[in-house]
Amino acid sequence: ERGARVLEECNGAIGILAWAPRMPFETWFMPSDGNSRFEMSNVIPVFDLIQRWLPFYQRALPEVALDLVLQEGEPWRIELLPRLKELELVEQMTGLYAHGCWPEEAREMLQMMRENYSNSER
Repeated sequence: ERGARVLEECNGAIGILAWAPRMPFETWFMPSDGNSRFEMSNVIPVFDLIQRWLPFYQRALPEVALDLVLQEGEPWRIELLPRLKELELVEQMTGLYAHGCWPEEAREMLQMMRENYSNSER
Protein backbone atom coordinates (compact mmCIF):
# COMPACT_ATOMS: atom_id res chain seq x y z
CA GLU A 1 0.00 0.00 0.00
CA ARG A 2 2.88 2.38 0.79
CA GLY A 3 4.98 1.13 -2.11
CA ALA A 4 7.83 0.02 0.14
CA ARG A 5 8.51 -3.05 -2.03
CA VAL A 6 7.81 -1.53 -5.46
CA LEU A 7 10.90 -1.20 -7.66
CA GLU A 8 9.22 0.55 -10.54
CA GLU A 9 5.88 0.77 -12.31
CA CYS A 10 5.76 2.02 -15.88
CA ASN A 11 4.23 1.33 -19.29
CA GLY A 12 1.86 -1.33 -17.97
CA ALA A 13 4.42 -3.34 -15.98
CA ILE A 14 5.46 -3.42 -12.34
CA GLY A 15 8.41 -4.88 -10.43
CA ILE A 16 7.80 -5.79 -6.79
CA LEU A 17 10.08 -7.34 -4.19
CA ALA A 18 8.30 -10.47 -2.93
CA TRP A 19 6.50 -10.08 0.40
CA ALA A 20 7.67 -13.44 1.81
CA PRO A 21 10.72 -14.11 -0.36
CA ARG A 22 12.31 -17.53 -0.71
CA MET A 23 15.61 -15.83 -1.50
CA PRO A 24 16.92 -12.34 -0.70
CA PHE A 25 16.18 -9.96 -3.59
CA GLU A 26 13.40 -12.20 -4.99
CA THR A 27 11.44 -9.95 -7.33
CA TRP A 28 8.23 -10.39 -9.27
CA PHE A 29 7.75 -8.64 -12.62
CA MET A 30 4.17 -8.62 -13.91
CA PRO A 31 1.64 -6.59 -15.88
CA SER A 32 0.24 -3.80 -13.70
CA ASP A 33 -3.30 -4.48 -14.93
CA GLY A 34 -3.27 -7.89 -13.20
CA ASN A 35 -4.03 -9.89 -16.37
CA SER A 36 -3.95 -13.55 -15.40
CA ARG A 37 -3.36 -15.07 -18.86
CA PHE A 38 0.17 -14.90 -20.21
CA GLU A 39 -1.04 -15.64 -23.73
CA MET A 40 -3.51 -12.74 -23.63
CA SER A 41 -1.03 -10.15 -22.30
CA ASN A 42 1.32 -7.69 -23.87
CA VAL A 43 4.53 -9.16 -22.45
CA ILE A 44 6.88 -6.55 -23.93
CA PRO A 45 6.53 -3.98 -21.07
CA VAL A 46 7.25 -6.71 -18.51
CA PHE A 47 10.35 -7.89 -20.37
CA ASP A 48 11.49 -4.28 -20.90
CA LEU A 49 11.26 -3.70 -17.15
CA ILE A 50 13.27 -6.86 -16.42
CA GLN A 51 15.89 -5.85 -18.95
CA ARG A 52 16.16 -2.40 -17.38
CA TRP A 53 16.71 -3.82 -13.87
CA LEU A 54 18.99 -6.81 -14.58
CA PRO A 55 22.20 -4.72 -14.63
CA PHE A 56 21.46 -3.44 -11.12
CA TYR A 57 20.94 -6.97 -9.80
CA GLN A 58 24.23 -7.98 -11.44
CA ARG A 59 26.00 -5.06 -9.71
CA ALA A 60 24.35 -5.66 -6.34
CA LEU A 61 24.96 -9.43 -6.52
CA PRO A 62 28.11 -10.03 -8.58
CA GLU A 63 28.77 -13.64 -9.61
CA VAL A 64 25.35 -14.80 -8.35
CA ALA A 65 23.17 -16.93 -10.60
CA LEU A 66 19.82 -15.30 -11.40
CA ASP A 67 16.94 -17.60 -12.31
CA LEU A 68 13.94 -16.25 -14.23
CA VAL A 69 10.81 -18.35 -13.72
CA LEU A 70 7.44 -17.87 -15.45
CA GLN A 71 4.56 -18.36 -13.00
CA GLU A 72 1.02 -18.66 -14.29
CA GLY A 73 -1.65 -17.43 -11.92
CA GLU A 74 -3.55 -14.37 -10.82
CA PRO A 75 -1.68 -12.46 -12.19
CA TRP A 76 1.02 -14.25 -14.18
CA ARG A 77 4.52 -13.07 -13.37
CA ILE A 78 8.19 -13.58 -14.05
CA GLU A 79 10.04 -14.30 -10.82
CA LEU A 80 13.68 -13.30 -10.54
CA LEU A 81 15.36 -15.60 -8.02
CA PRO A 82 19.00 -14.95 -7.06
CA ARG A 83 20.70 -18.17 -5.97
CA LEU A 84 22.78 -16.78 -3.11
CA LYS A 85 23.09 -20.04 -1.21
CA GLU A 86 22.15 -23.67 -1.34
CA LEU A 87 18.87 -24.46 0.37
CA GLU A 88 19.13 -26.09 3.77
CA LEU A 89 17.43 -29.45 4.29
CA VAL A 90 14.77 -27.86 6.54
CA GLU A 91 13.98 -25.30 3.81
CA GLN A 92 13.74 -28.02 1.16
CA MET A 93 11.45 -30.22 3.26
CA THR A 94 9.16 -27.57 4.73
CA GLY A 95 9.12 -24.85 2.08
CA LEU A 96 9.91 -22.35 4.85
CA TYR A 97 12.86 -20.18 3.89
CA ALA A 98 15.22 -18.41 6.29
CA HIS A 99 17.49 -15.49 5.45
CA GLY A 100 18.32 -12.11 6.88
CA CYS A 101 17.34 -9.67 4.14
CA TRP A 102 13.98 -7.90 4.28
CA PRO A 103 12.37 -7.05 0.92
CA GLU A 104 12.33 -3.35 1.81
CA GLU A 105 16.10 -3.42 2.45
CA ALA A 106 16.73 -5.21 -0.86
CA ARG A 107 14.65 -2.58 -2.67
CA GLU A 108 16.62 0.25 -1.06
CA MET A 109 19.91 -1.34 -2.13
CA LEU A 110 18.73 -1.81 -5.72
CA GLN A 111 17.40 1.75 -5.88
CA MET A 112 20.76 3.02 -4.58
CA MET A 113 22.59 1.01 -7.28
CA ARG A 114 20.33 2.56 -9.90
CA GLU A 115 20.86 6.11 -8.58
CA ASN A 116 24.65 5.66 -8.40
CA TYR A 117 24.67 4.32 -11.95
CA SER A 118 22.54 7.23 -13.17
CA ASN A 119 24.80 9.76 -11.44
CA SER A 120 27.96 8.20 -12.89
CA GLU A 121 26.46 8.43 -16.40
CA ARG A 122 26.16 12.22 -16.10
